[in-house]
Formats: sequence, C-alpha cells, structure tokens
Amino acid sequence: MADDPITGICILADKNRCPEGYQVIETTTDNQDADLWKDKVLRKKVTRYLCYTKKINPLAGNNVLVDVMVIKENEAIPAGYSCLGTTYDSGEAVLKKKLLVIKLFNRNSTQQAVSEIFLTSGKTKTKPVEVTPRGDINGINLFLRMSTLKPLTPVTPESGPALRKAPIPAPRQNLLQPPASSGLPQQSSMTQLPYSWDNARTRRQSTLRTSHSLSTEHDVLSAIEGVPFRISSVLQSVTNMSNFDVPPITYKSAVDINSQFSYDFNFEEQTKQRLTMCDS
Repeated sequence: MADDPITGICILADKNRCPEGYQVIETTTDNQDADLWKDKVLRKKVTRYLCYTKKINPLAGNNVLVDVMVIKENEAIPAGYSCLGTTYDSGEAVLKKKLLVIKLFNRNSTQQAVSEIFLTSGKTKTKPVEVTPRGDINGINLFLRMSTLKPLTPVTPESGPALRKAPIPAPRQNLLQPPASSGLPQQSSMTQLPYSWDNARTRRQSTLRTSHSLSTEHDVLSAIEGVPFRISSVLQSVTNMSNFDVPPITYKSAVDINSQFSYDFNFEEQTKQRLTMCDS
C-alpha cells in the first residue's frame, strides 16, 4: 500500500471536511502542525491542510500524480502542470504569494509516480530518506517519494462476486424417428405441412422437432425451417471485388494519444486565479 501511487490531491480549509477516500496530512514528520497557511485574520485562524488519495478512479482518466512543486505567485505555471488555486471545501485561495502546482499522467504513460508526500517543519534538521525536496511553504518543507508502478491486477470472475449461472438447455434431439419402445404414434401425413417434409429434413435436419400429444398428433417445425441461408444481393457485389483495398489503420500508443489530445487547462487555471486575486 505504501508504494501505491497517489491518484488525487487537494487542499482543505477545514481538515474535518476531507473528501471520502482521502487522507489528511495533519502533522509534520516531527509532530508539528501541518497547517500550510500559518496566519491569523481577525482572531479567526485560517488553516490549509493537504490531503491525498490512492483510490483508483477510471472515470477520472486513471491518472497518477507524478510531481508537485511550489512556485512564486508571479511565476508562469510550467507546461503540463495544473495549479491548485482554491481549496476543495470552501473555494478560497490556497496559499499566500505562492502557488502549488501538480502534474498528473495517465498510468499507462509513465513508469514512476508519487507514492508518499512528507511535510517537515523548518526547525527539524532531519528529513525522510529517499525523497526529493519540492519547495518551502511558510516554513514547512515539501518532500516527495517516487515509486515504480506495479501492473494492475485484473479482476477475474473467481475473485469478484459470485455470478448466477444461467441454466444450460439440454441439446436438441432428432426425434424424426422416435424409438419403438416409446409407444408414440408415427408422424402425420406430409400434406399437412406448408412445404415438402423431405426438403426441410435435408436442409435443417438438426433443428427439426416433432411434438406429440396424447390427444392430437402433428409435426411442428421452427419458424425458420426451410429458409435458405444466402448472402444478400447488396453484399454480393463486395465479395466479387478483386481490387478492394482495406484502408490503412494507423496505430497509436497511449503516449501518442496522450501527446495528441492532452490539454492541461493552464490558461483557464491562470484566468481563474487572476479573477480570485481581483475579488480578494
């Protein structure tokens, strides 16, 4: 579980309003308050807490977190990054004079992702091992630990919930000539059928059924008995084309698709951030 990649990250104004499936980082590695704001306004303490999740969400694009950075407010957001401009629960500004930017990748397009986030106070002289520093937030240092992605285990019917199996029908039997020991009468006259019994037997003998009753005796055929199976005249011209060429199909890998169709919404995030700053 520790090596599983982080799939989502957000900032809360109230740590008690954490989204379902997310985990709040309440304290630093040296047991200090992990509040990223560190300020008081009109006797009301303003707080900001980072929270994350490792829950897989295919509906959100099956993305994983590959980087988190702290940049200055006047710096341009790097290509491929998105800005966490507002808190998840209250819609307020996340930081003062700094921006928290993140980078998400499709799981199939990367081999490594962020597996753990560490916050340490500036007072401590120790830091977690095998981590990468990614910036300072009001005296709190941000560190990331990267891990190699493991292939997802497909869900098999044995590991999933038990499924009700549909009953398997018994194979259809050819009752054209029932055993003599059955005591059933022989089939009725062929003149009662809408077409020749012999032709139907030749074409679709495997689907022929005979129904017998104690009161009446008659032969019953399925609805498609005797109907010839042939290619439609509309399609015959296609089958006779000798110079028909199959159009080429261009293969695109996951990296090609992500490169061609990805859109990071940087312009929208910057516009939203400027509007938020103007309103404040």
